[in-house]
Amino acid sequence: MKLQSTGLTLTFKRTTFINSQLSSEGVAPGSRLYLYGYTTQSSPPTTRVQGFTVGARQDGTGANAVPDKIFCLLNATSAATQATIQSAEIAGAGPSVSGVAAGAVGSPLQFDSNTYNIDGDANTGVNGREAVGGWYINVNPGSTNQIYSVLNSNSDYTNVTFTPTTFIRRISDPRDLNDRTYRLRYVIDKDKVSPVPRDPLSGYVIQPLNGDTTSYKLNGAYYIYDIERVQAYERGVSDGIFYLTVLYASVAPTAGNFDDRKFSQNVNEVYPTFDRDNPLSDPGRAYSKADNQTIGLVYATNNQIPYDNNKDPKLSITKEAIVTLLTDTGWGEPGTNPAYSGGQNNSAGENDGTGSLAGTKFTAATGDEETRKIDIRTLNSANNPIPVELRRHSVMRSGNHTFEYLGFGPGNYSTAFPQTQVETLSADQIKFSQSIKEEAGVAFYSGLNSNGDLFIGNQVINLSLVRLQTKILHNLMLLVKRIQLLKHSLSWCLLIN
Repeated sequence: MKLQSTGLTLTFKRTTFINSQLSSEGVAPGSRLYLYGYTTQSSPPTTRVQGFTVGARQDGTGANAVPDKIFCLLNATSAATQATIQSAEIAGAGPSVSGVAAGAVGSPLQFDSNTYNIDGDANTGVNGREAVGGWYINVNPGSTNQIYSVLNSNSDYTNVTFTPTTFIRRISDPRDLNDRTYRLRYVIDKDKVSPVPRDPLSGYVIQPLNGDTTSYKLNGAYYIYDIERVQAYERGVSDGIFYLTVLYASVAPTAGNFDDRKFSQNVNEVYPTFDRDNPLSDPGRAYSKADNQTIGLVYATNNQIPYDNNKDPKLSITKEAIVTLLTDTGWGEPGTNPAYSGGQNNSAGENDGTGSLAGTKFTAATGDEETRKIDIRTLNSANNPIPVELRRHSVMRSGNHTFEYLGFGPGNYSTAFPQTQVETLSADQIKFSQSIKEEAGVAFYSGLNSNGDLFIGNQVINLSLVRLQTKILHNLMLLVKRIQLLKHSLSWCLLIN
């Protein structure tokens, strides 16, 4: 748990005096901690501290959820000889606070525009009210609000202008992107000589190892998205060890006209969306769904209907791919099936966390490679890997074509010309009208549309944006040169002096 300073201090007089007046306004006393130095509405306090959002953390869910807290070092009583950490629960705290500006609905940081006669002198200020309330943090009143309780009861703070800097607590997650995904460990035996083995290649499809008399085939398509080589293969000397990121490429729409088409999980969702305030060591498995309107579009969901309203990129599609691979019924040969059991493969909501491999819970773990590794199956309490083979994916190549007005149906010019178009295509519709990859096949494609946008596979490069980026890059280069010249002139000044 890391302590992060908010850079905010609390003002004693405003906090104690205004809270004593809140009951007349129908607000619970102790529910506001006023900030020192922030009395202008147009100059709000910061909501983010080193990438963390004040009020965005929440431990647990539902009735048992523990809200985010703000902390401050204070003397609990007048007799205390040492300051201790006092806390207050931030009202309305939770992940929904992220990205909400101070003063907006839902933010714990709000502005009080009322004026108060804080010093008790009726002859000062407007109508005897001399000070605006200013910015404050909404907190839960009552016994959990230790900060207000101390400020309100400890007479030592009567003449104190502001408190020490407040802080929040956060858990850091130092893992790199690959360590936030589920991967397969692929090993090439150093003693294998025929056929001559080679390193795995991206895009290749995983299938059970077949002999001359067998033709086992998985029901779904599972292809290699990314490869990390841990140890190079050297014949007779060392095994080749690789970590493979595998994706599932048989996600089909539910609409009857298109349910025979199968698409890959969304590669933009390989790494679950990361919430710095609420890091998850093991995100739940995603349930990828193919859109019934935009053919080719796939997104991660929590499996709740309607799917397009329940997208959840915080879930793990690599965990989904591995679970789907392990439960595929096409492994065929007795004794070669993965030792996966339990877990809900296709139920509503996230998986229930009871899935296991060879008796080991299928979940993330801390530690080195051996600690985190989960055997797919065991024999006599020892790891018993499943033999597989990698098959080359189908390939289509097409380059430097210009296709105009795509995505408006089969009528060609009768429906595609601008004067006959009856809708405006979304960015996804435009992208997938140019090129679609199905069942792990690859389309090596480049071309232009009617607007001059360049398509490379499913990537779109807008030439206007390129010109803007080039201008920005040019300005940055000029700035670097000016800094270098400034440093040079300063060095000459130092030499002359």
